[in-house]
Amino acid sequence: RMAYLEKLLGDSADKHAAELNSLKATHDRHAQEMSDLAKAHAAHATLSERVAYVEKKIGDSADKHAKELQGLKDAHDAHLRGLESLKDGHA
Repeated sequence: RMAYLEKLLGDSADKHAAELNSLKATHDRHAQEMSDLAKAHAAHATLSERVAYVEKKIGDSADKHAKELQGLKDAHDAHLRGLESLKDGHA
């Protein structure tokens, strides 16, 4: 009987030791992944930085388009005046 109990306890202790080692390895891997995630997160822009960037790009784009539109309106007006002067010259 004693040999059976010693074997049973030995097997149980070996099983628990293997589980504990597996758990430690998983914990170490998880800790490394968390560290990598923290490093990656530090490289990302904050939400306010991202919003400021988008607002700047939209503002720059809107200013550029407003200038182009004004240029087209000025060219259209000049072209219209030229056509009116030609029309007046032929009338």
